[in-house]
Amino acid sequence: MKVRLLYITVSGNTRHFVNNLATYANAQGEFEFEAVEISDATVDHEETDPFFVFVPTYLDGGNGIHSGVKEIMTNALSDQVDYNHGTQKLLGVIGSGNKNFNAQYILTARRYAVNFHAPMIAEYELRGTDRDLERVYNNMAHRLHEYAQSQAPTSASALRLLMLQNEPQGEGILIDDAKQLVSQVLVPSRYDFSHITNIEYAAVPEDIYSAQINLMSLQHSWMWPVTGSVLAFPEASNAHVPSQA
Repeated sequence: MKVRLLYITVSGNTRHFVNNLATYANAQGEFEFEAVEISDATVDHEETDPFFVFVPTYLDGGNGIHSGVKEIMTNALSDQVDYNHGTQKLLGVIGSGNKNFNAQYILTARRYAVNFHAPMIAEYELRGTDRDLERVYNNMAHRLHEYAQSQAPTSASALRLLMLQNEPQGEGILIDDAKQLVSQVLVPSRYDFSHITNIEYAAVPEDIYSAQINLMSLQHSWMWPVTGSVLAFPEASNAHVPSQA
């Protein structure tokens, strides 16, 4: 898997840093990185693999807080990120700027993170330093490991089923604590859960409802079970109602 490092540059500082970062990162031998400069002449490309964006700070005057926050100079980069739902593969935003500008420092990158619902994983000043290269690489590697873990299939031993005692037609929920996932309330007898050995029992349905709410409060996302297997969808809007056969 090649990890693209998308960036845009005007002064050349971002190009200098990202190219050096790609060289440093590839020397670590764990992932393959490609520095990709985006400009107004760039043809839109669908990002099908995880990628990162490097955003310098450019402002349209003002103080960058109450005024002057209109995005300038980096529009081609934001268009590329947003092309054909590319944000689904965006693992992180890295910002750069000049700390002399105080509150405006990395403001453009912070706005990218908010607009594209992506974490702000690192920042550096101007052309960066060797320590910045190591720090940014480590943060990217951490995000890539998280991504790989999220894509790995869940083993039956990692799941637990909470259901009513001696009530095959009663309520239940399926839980994956490692990935912080919890199902909607379901009827366990309608699914093949014979491969799950970690089964817990509740005395009354209210105990199951409370357990589900408590897990959601711990930021567990929805997991929708399907007959014969379990498929995880981070967002309920992307899921489908399971078969009731």
